[in-house]
Amino acid sequence: MAHLWERIIGYAPRGQLLLCCILSVLIPVVVERANRLLHKVNDPPWLKEDRQQEKNNAESDQA
Repeated sequence: MAHLWERIIGYAPRGQLLLCCILSVLIPVVVERANRLLHKVNDPPWLKEDRQQEKNNAESDQA
């Protein structure tokens, strides 16, 4: 039974590999949310109007 447990542990990812896997998902998510927030706050008024019109057009096309 001890040999089986050692084989299972041998297949488990090492700490650094696990950290890199988590960061490879976490970093893009954080960057995307920061980008969305920056656009929401800093876009000029005319661009916000254009995007709202595009959103309204898309909603009316679906109906």
